[in-house]
Amino acid sequence: GHALGVSSFAGEGNMVSAWDTHLYDRNGTRLMPGVTIVEEGEDAGDVSGGVFVVGEATNSGVRFRGRHVAEVMGNDEGLLIEGVEGDDGPDLSHIELEHSLMSHQNYRNYTTFMEAELAALQDIGYSIDRRNFFGYSVYGDDLTITSANGYFARNEAGTDWIAGQANTATLGMGLHIYGKRNTVIQAADLLAGGVAGTGIRVDGSNNA
Repeated sequence: GHALGVSSFAGEGNMVSAWDTHLYDRNGTRLMPGVTIVEEGEDAGDVSGGVFVVGEATNSGVRFRGRHVAEVMGNDEGLLIEGVEGDDGPDLSHIELEHSLMSHQNYRNYTTFMEAELAALQDIGYSIDRRNFFGYSVYGDDLTITSANGYFARNEAGTDWIAGQANTATLGMGLHIYGKRNTVIQAADLLAGGVAGTGIRVDGSNNA
């Protein structure tokens, strides 16, 4: 993920990466050239280009925001980003979805990207047909949903389903339930026929 651009240049002079330009602190300040990064509780001193405040670890207050991420998450809150790590200063290069590949958590049970991580890659410029890998994802909590979202093979342009034909993407997933305490009624076929493909994966707790 870092090699693909999930990587912050923050603290390296006045440089920012494409990734950095999607980061916002808890005050709504966007990380742009000229903005001074400070750890929460530090005195920023006299700065002219604005201040970007970073808290510790998963209490960083920093979020990655973008059009594709908002589409997946169902809101504009963005993805939580890892903050200050011990004496190493701000990290800002890890997405703190629970147990995800790109998190910095001690326990991770993914060896590939979740849909929200693919969406972040789209927001920094990649062209990805997310539907080839995820038919539908539920990131919210306490929802009651009837999903008419199916999962099938994709057309050559990557713009629509080929109904009735199994998807052959490696690790393709028809329905991913990430959130907690949701009730989801699946009302469409999920034809996941690729290597290690699966119809439904439930990661969150207390879902039905």
